[in-house]
Amino acid sequence: IRAGYIKLCRLWIVDAFGQVQQVMNEDDGIMPRITVSDNLTGLVKGQEPWIPLPPRILQPARLLFRWLSAADEQEGQFRETNSNPATSPVCGWVVPNHLDKSLIVFDARGIVQGVLQATGERESQWSDEPGSDRASGAEPALPDPHLQSFIKNLQSAGSKALAGLLALIDRISLCITTGAIQQVRDLSVLVGQPLAVVRATLQLELAGRPVTDQSWSESTTSNSRGFTAVKFPVRLGDIRMGRDGLIGYFIEKDYRKIRPARGFSQKARQQHVKDADGYLNFDDHLLLSADGVPTKVTLLMDPRADVQASSGILPVQFLGLPPQNLADALENMELLFRVGPFIGSTEHLRIPLPEDVRGKWSCYFYDHGKWRLDEEIGKKENIPEVAPQPLQVYEGWLKLSDIPGAS
Repeated sequence: IRAGYIKLCRLWIVDAFGQVQQVMNEDDGIMPRITVSDNLTGLVKGQEPWIPLPPRILQPARLLFRWLSAADEQEGQFRETNSNPATSPVCGWVVPNHLDKSLIVFDARGIVQGVLQATGERESQWSDEPGSDRASGAEPALPDPHLQSFIKNLQSAGSKALAGLLALIDRISLCITTGAIQQVRDLSVLVGQPLAVVRATLQLELAGRPVTDQSWSESTTSNSRGFTAVKFPVRLGDIRMGRDGLIGYFIEKDYRKIRPARGFSQKARQQHVKDADGYLNFDDHLLLSADGVPTKVTLLMDPRADVQASSGILPVQFLGLPPQNLADALENMELLFRVGPFIGSTEHLRIPLPEDVRGKWSCYFYDHGKWRLDEEIGKKENIPEVAPQPLQVYEGWLKLSDIPGAS
């Protein structure tokens, strides 16, 4: 690893005809002042004429930032995502619900699994998708272990953590300005943009085996002086970039707190941590070494933009979700909105619906110990009339499907 200070003592310029111009010569007292690039000085200023050199790996290396197949990982296999849709890195999807202040959860195919919603000042409650036979208030049972750990830990963190995460999503979503930014205009008041929960891997990889000490005394050994154990910080996301879609991430299997993308001011950090009751961890970097061991991360990201990984010692890497992993899931999504209590009858169900929202509306409601589905709720006219049957009090869910332009 190279680090320290450098000093220029002699500098000549020789043109194509062999003419020489002495720019700098310490022996002759020719020492003009050197303007050092900010990339070299950084936060630590050297004393002239010494130029600080930040730590760098001299051996050719690269920062590997790759998607990880979620399906293969469930079977205990380590496989990078390729053009085969079966190797998709998507574990699931979440959609912020502005109307209910909740989080709608979907599996990797875009099939709704349930809703996480605050039920009081301190608690959050999980509700399975309408029609489920599981008891109300049961813990989530999601098909992907990483999606399960994310939602379960978010539920355990309480209602303030959920509110803080929703506020963080709104804040970062306003900063994304890529050309792919678009949302179904009719839905922007009701829900946010679908966010993908994806798996990725990061690795600091050397070109070949680690270089060793070439001195005569060490010629019979393989002494690398332990440089492969030195850890370098890697930062994911940056809300100041505009084209970065990262909301936050988790390292390995630690889902107790989410690490938001970098770029927040100190004041904004403190406010977000307070609002989320400590669920946000603004330690905005992870540590990688060149020991050949990859670090797995779970990203919560907006699929309309890429995610960047910056190390400071190697070029910045950008990673975007392959289109084949997105379209089908987005088309399958059905949005849920809690309704009730409302008065009606099984044959005379009327609920006011927003006229500007296009799509197919249906209503799940609980009646005499079982779920019932009214698929005609969106076709009925909201005109006053006398109900032919005795009225009852119901509660349930409104479901919006077949949303034009959702994909």
